[in-house]
Amino acid sequence: MTAEAPHAPASPATCSADALPASPNKGTPTDSQYVAEVSCDLSRGLQEILKLTALSLDTELGPTQRGYIEQIKVATQSLLGQVETLLDIACLQSGALGLEQIPFNPAVLLADLASAIVANAQAQGCSLSCDLASDLPTRSQGDPGRIRQILTTLTKLLFANCPGDNLCIQTRRLASDDPRVDWVRFSLFGLGQTPDELRRLFAPSPPPKTLISQLGCLACLQIEICRRLIEHLGGWIWIDDQSPTTLHIGLPLLRLASREPLLPPSGHWHGKRALIVDDHSETRRTLVYWLKEWEFAVEEASSGTRALELARQQAFDLYIFDAVLPEIDGFELAQRLRSEGLAERAALVMLASLGQRGDAERCRSLGIDAFLMKPTTPPELRALLGQVLAADRPAQDAPLITRHIIAEHRPRLRILFIEGDPIHQKLAAALFQQGGHDPVMVADRQMGLACLKAGDYDLVFVDLGPPEQITAMIAEIAKETTLTSLRPPLIGMLSPGTEYPEISGLAERISKPLTPTTLEELIRRLLQAASGAGLES
Repeated sequence: MTAEAPHAPASPATCSADALPASPNKGTPTDSQYVAEVSCDLSRGLQEILKLTALSLDTELGPTQRGYIEQIKVATQSLLGQVETLLDIACLQSGALGLEQIPFNPAVLLADLASAIVANAQAQGCSLSCDLASDLPTRSQGDPGRIRQILTTLTKLLFANCPGDNLCIQTRRLASDDPRVDWVRFSLFGLGQTPDELRRLFAPSPPPKTLISQLGCLACLQIEICRRLIEHLGGWIWIDDQSPTTLHIGLPLLRLASREPLLPPSGHWHGKRALIVDDHSETRRTLVYWLKEWEFAVEEASSGTRALELARQQAFDLYIFDAVLPEIDGFELAQRLRSEGLAERAALVMLASLGQRGDAERCRSLGIDAFLMKPTTPPELRALLGQVLAADRPAQDAPLITRHIIAEHRPRLRILFIEGDPIHQKLAAALFQQGGHDPVMVADRQMGLACLKAGDYDLVFVDLGPPEQITAMIAEIAKETTLTSLRPPLIGMLSPGTEYPEISGLAERISKPLTPTTLEELIRRLLQAASGAGLES
């Protein structure tokens, strides 16, 4: 499905890379550069305040003190958001805006973004639906952070200030004449504005006073920033006259021909040495516990200086450190470890309570292998370690591993869970969703068979009842799939200590309740056994 942009020189569905729009017009360089420099200084100062509040909140405080610091944190975050808005507009006007060029998966990015927008809308009592294309590109290069900023900001502002009926988010892949570029379209349906009102809102000229009065000065400025960012990315905004309440955003994405291997199966790292660096003792103890479970030999340090002392005494395979540390911060620690030759063959992983634009580029320049925002989970950290410690990971020019990269490579399975106990259902559903899977929960085997007939599944979990019923169910599944490779593995679930006869057709038998470790190991074994034929990642 493509749509024309009637007020643009060319349709975004047919643009080539050479025909992408030029960067937005520059403002007065001196004024814009001055605003950008002042905004950068203010941003750095506010970031330092946030770091200090984070450190303060990690100490023992009384209720009144904690309340005051929380208020400081909230107020500082609000002010920082406004300063970064000024910084964006100044950089756009002066032509100093930089865009990252990193590998990412647009399909995962847009699916995660839509899920977050829908959840936020539902929390505010709004009805919002999604229509996501199944053929979106999966290997692109660009600036996923800016794309997320644009779509999140516009969706939030338009749905809040231009409410309508039947609000919907839609994504589509558009035709492209250039084999180097994929075009995607992100559409907002159901906006309570006429086409002319939407065009005035996104016009290059200053918005009318009535719009400023209606939306507020900051909202109008944020919309203008998004409009210019879209132009800067080579994209378009257009209104569909056939659907008067619809706004379309077209974005070009540079294709990546190469494909990196999937994350290796999570394993144990017997004999590997790790150093945990964090001034918060509770965080250190938690990380030490996880790594010892995975058979690392672990040392601890509460400061960057102590970490350097330990690194000079013995070699480590892995360093995990906070961005904010006493004496020297995580960035300086990484720089010294690399420059002194203390981490030539080691992986450096930064965990940050706070992040700011440019952190990813700074990590790459310092040789940091992975960057995660706190809090992180054991499965997420384990998946990250599986990649940064992989034997075939290149020593030079390897991509920075982030939460987005982990999610992109994580096997996403469609799982049918047949269980009559509502408590076990809720526990399992939360576990599947935490792992990034798509579960369908049903209460009995008859409903499970109906689901199997109606759709495809990668895994089926079933509560084991009388053996003759399970045998009949396996026979029914066999009737629906004539090729063995198309039959989803059937996992039987038993109460602890229950005896059960051997039944042909059950891939595995596990004890209830399902745990994260059991699920992870089960999926790893089945993926290895399938060798890519039965389960698709």
